[in-house]
Amino acid sequence: MNKFHAALAAVVVLAGCEAAEVTQPPVEVSIKSTVPSERILGFTEPVIRAYVRKDGNQSEIIGARCTFDSAEISGDLVTPAIVRMPIFKRQPTTLRMACATPELAGNRNIGPQLNGTAVGGASPAGLVVGLVTASIVAAQDKWSYGANNIGIGVQMEPKAAE
Repeated sequence: MNKFHAALAAVVVLAGCEAAEVTQPPVEVSIKSTVPSERILGFTEPVIRAYVRKDGNQSEIIGARCTFDSAEISGDLVTPAIVRMPIFKRQPTTLRMACATPELAGNRNIGPQLNGTAVGGASPAGLVVGLVTASIVAAQDKWSYGANNIGIGVQMEPKAAE
């Protein structure tokens, strides 16, 4: 599944959900000591949310405890939460996130993406615009795990009986 289809699936899955209000201040991540400060170009603030599917409906889980880790950053939070994520020069590694409640658990890997948007239509002019925009975005070398106010969902399922 390519990134477009994954994003479309996430929008369709979350379309019926009413998002809970984030009441806590943004969560700060820990930047690992192996990351030189000149790699940090700024910050984004995506919203981390946890969901469970029950009886064909998607429900948000409030209070799931989540941890996240990559070669560059780590941290923990309680859903829903805004996370102050660094924007990196040079592509960072995949961010691994695990969330749990006493009854539910879920994991998600979040790949870094270049900041910016490449757009273009099906016409020859649109394709040229898309190629030019994509090359400009790639030349910027600014990578992040999410954009401001964009939701990142972690799908949770009942824990297996022990």
